[in-house]
Amino acid sequence: MSNKIKMCPFCGAKPEIDYFPDKHCDTYGITCSNEKCIAHSIFEVYCSTEEAIKAWNCRAKQLKGSDNE
Repeated sequence: MSNKIKMCPFCGAKPEIDYFPDKHCDTYGITCSNEKCIAHSIFEVYCSTEEAIKAWNCRAKQLKGSDNE
């Protein structure tokens, strides 16, 4: 698995890894660095940076015939 983080799927900005230390379980999340982007403040937390990167890099498959082809 690659640990390379893809750019934001909404605006193309560079993502940031957020670390949340806790005495029971440290967690990680990834957000967009663009403060105006929806992905700047909405994210889930994961138990490792690898899990967070895998989730962030996951992209929905585009349907054939969509306008984004």
